[in-house]
Amino acid sequence: MKIDTKQEITLDEDVDVYIVPVFEEGEINSLFPKPDSYDFKGKSGDLFKLYGQKPKRIIYIGLGKQSDATPDSIRKNFGTIARKIRNKKYTKYVVVFPASLHLEVDKFTEIVVEASILGSYKFEKYLTDPERKREPISQLILLTGTHDSSLISQGLEYGKIVAEATNFTRDLNNTPHMDMNAIIMAQQAKTMAEANGLDVKILGRDEAQKEDMNLFLSVNNGSKDVVPPQFVVLEYNPSDAKKTIVFVGKGITFDTGGISLKPGAGMGDMLYDMCGAGAVIGAMQAIAQIKPRGVKVVGITPLTDNSPSGSATKPGDIIKSKNGKTVQIENTDAEGRLVLADALTYAERYNPDFVIDLATLTGACVIALGGVYAASYFNNVDDNVKNSLLKSGDYTGDLLWHMPLNKEYFEQIKDRHADIKNTGGRPAGSITAAMFLKEFAEKYPWCHLDIAGTAWGDKEKGYRPKGATGFGTRILIEFIRNLNI
Repeated sequence: MKIDTKQEITLDEDVDVYIVPVFEEGEINSLFPKPDSYDFKGKSGDLFKLYGQKPKRIIYIGLGKQSDATPDSIRKNFGTIARKIRNKKYTKYVVVFPASLHLEVDKFTEIVVEASILGSYKFEKYLTDPERKREPISQLILLTGTHDSSLISQGLEYGKIVAEATNFTRDLNNTPHMDMNAIIMAQQAKTMAEANGLDVKILGRDEAQKEDMNLFLSVNNGSKDVVPPQFVVLEYNPSDAKKTIVFVGKGITFDTGGISLKPGAGMGDMLYDMCGAGAVIGAMQAIAQIKPRGVKVVGITPLTDNSPSGSATKPGDIIKSKNGKTVQIENTDAEGRLVLADALTYAERYNPDFVIDLATLTGACVIALGGVYAASYFNNVDDNVKNSLLKSGDYTGDLLWHMPLNKEYFEQIKDRHADIKNTGGRPAGSITAAMFLKEFAEKYPWCHLDIAGTAWGDKEKGYRPKGATGFGTRILIEFIRNLNI
């Protein structure tokens, strides 16, 4: 999408529609007076449409009261409009900036641009019916009036980088396993890294064996002779780095459950079990382009599918992890925590100031929080850092709910014959999964995000499409932006 800015515009501009955002209070623009309509008061989400010859269409969209409007409520409204515009097969539109704003104009611009790109996203790679396909929006014009043009340029560039990175995440996660197995996904990450100046390292099965990543390799046992595992490490290495942050993303490119086979109904959605890895790869693209100062950022994605076969790991097997702890495999469908465990141990070599892992880890998280919040767990984390991450979720709309990690939950994952087991039963399933991961993340401040309910969905809402949402990508980017270096 091409995005341009103009301070003034004439109504005979060759565009499909003008979008005029309206707060319940405040001025709009002299060209577009607030409509005198009993039904339209500017409440959040309200729409009022006018049709003519020049311009062809004007759509007023309510943003609510300025005092109540949040960055994400504004983002949702503009995302909804972008989706409607693309569904109508319009390809060029104008957004008219309000004369007065309660947000800084760079933040408002960033939100509008981000929402427009995210909201107009559709994954149509495999569609052949032209009636179902929608042409991408070719141009967005921001009519900015007298607002500061330099701040607008900054917000435009930042919003575009973040949104395109999130859509890259969505593309990775929406692509079926036949076209996005571990080898292909690793190559996608490498291509992105080389294009953006990131350092990249990919460990295959032999290298992972030398690293004693036995839990990671155990998940790949069922398909090791077909699609070997790939352990991808991406690094952003500025010369002035004073802190090191590590992201770890679960990358199960398809999850059958292994020997503990999942039911057939809904198994097709298990291509989304790589959404944590997709979020990390997308975030690393944006970070490379934004170039934050003072912080080294590492993205780690252990990639493999989880398939049954004669060589697959069996329930009852006991595996020695990279950090030396033994794990009994009670259920091969609790595989995500196994690949993350070795990746979290691998992260120790960076002596990180903070590690965040993201994973579509448990159905228990979906039952507890649905598709609104992801579960967040913290260990050894300073309150300021914790609050910064939670606020990043609030700002981006990728909401996080702080969950407990009390030591009493550890009793559920103790095993008779091994140090721990990989499931703790149905009660508190998301918490016991986090307790398992904590055993491999004791040497640094750590946060685990269980994104099982938020990583994909079956309904369009705001700037979120059907399928992969890109959840987590923007949280990671926003957290790095707000780091106090």
